[in-house]
Parts: sequence; C-alpha cells; structure tokens
Amino acid sequence: MPHMVRFGALTAVVEGRKAEAPQMLAAVNTDVLDGHAELRLRETSAMAGATARAPVLVEQGVARNAYPCDFPARYSPFLKPLRGGAEFERMPATAKRRIGALRR
Repeated sequence: MPHMVRFGALTAVVEGRKAEAPQMLAAVNTDVLDGHAELRLRETSAMAGATARAPVLVEQGVARNAYPCDFPARYSPFLKPLRGGAEFERMPATAKRRIGALRR
C-alpha cells in the first residue's frame, strides 16, 4: 500500500493541498520497505515540502541497497528541494562508494 499512499500524496501536492501530503506519508511504516520504495517516498516527501523527513528516507534507502546515483542526485525534479543540503549530498557519495565496492 505505500505506493497508493505516495500517489495520493503526489495528487494532493499537484492539486495545491501540499500541507496534507506529509501527513499522508507519515502513516507509511518505512521499516518494512525495500530501498527502492523508500527512495520513492523520499521524492514525494521532498515535493510535499517535508525536507526534514526526506533526507532520513534517503539514508534508509541507500542503507537498504538502493543506489540511484546520477539521475536523482543531479536531475530528478522531485528532489530539487533537497539538493545542496549536507544530508542529501551524502546519498550519492555513499551510493557511488558502494557501487564501486561491488564492481571490484
């Protein structure tokens, strides 16, 4: 169900009900999600303006082996509110380091 909650939150943002989205996302238990699902929630949190929660989800996603380096770090419009923050900048560095270790 986290994807349905995410889509509902994105819809709220697009419809101008940005304040509702973080409340919707807070109901998702991130402890049971895989890294990919966490990263998608992180994007939605950023779009909703919940920039305090989004970096936490970034760290959790990377810790659970989701390694989206270049596109999210540089280009994803969903993550624009997070770019430049120290918490966010750790994500691509950690992901690149882990990918490098896997390739050895």
